[in-house]
Amino acid sequence: MRYLLRYLLRYRNGVSQSRYSRVGEPPYQLGKKGDLFVRTDRPNMYIHYGVDAGWGNFNVNGYTGSAGALGYVGSIGYTGSRGVSTYIRGTVPDFASLPSSPERGDSYIIGVDLWVFDNTDNWINVGRIVGDIGYTGSIGFTGSIGIGYTGSQGMAGFMGFTGSQGINGVNGYTGSIGYTGSQGAGFTGSRGDTGFTGSGGLGYTGSAGAGFTGSAGGLGYTGSQGAGFTGSRGYTGSMGGLPSYTGNAKGLLTVDDGETTVSWQKPGFISVSNITDAGYTVAASGVGTYIRITSATGQTIDIPTDVAVNLGGTFTFRQGGAGKLTFSGGVGVTINSAETLISRKQGSTVTLIKTGVNIWDILGDLEASA
Repeated sequence: MRYLLRYLLRYRNGVSQSRYSRVGEPPYQLGKKGDLFVRTDRPNMYIHYGVDAGWGNFNVNGYTGSAGALGYVGSIGYTGSRGVSTYIRGTVPDFASLPSSPERGDSYIIGVDLWVFDNTDNWINVGRIVGDIGYTGSIGFTGSIGIGYTGSQGMAGFMGFTGSQGINGVNGYTGSIGYTGSQGAGFTGSRGDTGFTGSGGLGYTGSAGAGFTGSAGGLGYTGSQGAGFTGSRGYTGSMGGLPSYTGNAKGLLTVDDGETTVSWQKPGFISVSNITDAGYTVAASGVGTYIRITSATGQTIDIPTDVAVNLGGTFTFRQGGAGKLTFSGGVGVTINSAETLISRKQGSTVTLIKTGVNIWDILGDLEASA
């Protein structure tokens, strides 16, 4: 306590007039020898001993002594120099971020404290500047809802153009002819009566019944042997001209357009014809055939006048080489096409269908019309 009084006496005559007070510890990075700091939240006072020693802490809450005599009223002190006003420039995160060359009176907020650049050209923490959070104000009245006018409906957009019709698909292949039904069974004629046996002489043989000849009847009863004459054997009918059954399991018999021959066809399969360096002439024998023409030069597909192909007869062609296929009709033959009558490129497939007498439709990958 005596040490504290000695300091108070030493600096009473104006050696140091700096004074600080706030909640918490003094600002250790500031102050000079002889400065006083009073902590407002505890009975502590700090005295600055100099640059090397820093702040000294004294508890001023000693025993309460007896009241001293009322001292004389001192004379009125001199009016101090005018203080420096401050201008809060903004906020910085820490002391190191304060400007190095500020104007006197500039101040910045660090956390909740205000730091002022004073007349001594030092940054001084003058204490807490940010106040406590205020009470939340009451909710204001809800404003009335505004009624906006509904805008008029816009004009209807233009209808888009109708797209062109796509290419018609290729007609499916004509199915092969179904199996021939089994032959009907005819009635077996009744057996003729047995002739009478004459005494001593030969009896007459009864005449044969006139029933229809069908499938073989059951074996008749063996009659008593008579002495009648044996009838002559009938003629053996000619065998039909059917192809061999061997190797044609689940096949279908197909009659050609000329109704002259029959052949076996397997369901789900079509005939394939490979042609090299030659054209093709449409004929009844090629109906339903897939024809692959491979040639380095162009080839012609001829359609004769009045060719014997039934309505709906279909031929499919594929350009297997660089040579294009040109379709040509005889006199009076009409070939209907959306484009030209020439295949477009190697790999193009074109289908030809008979739709009337000397009238054919062609469709597929054809060169476009000019």
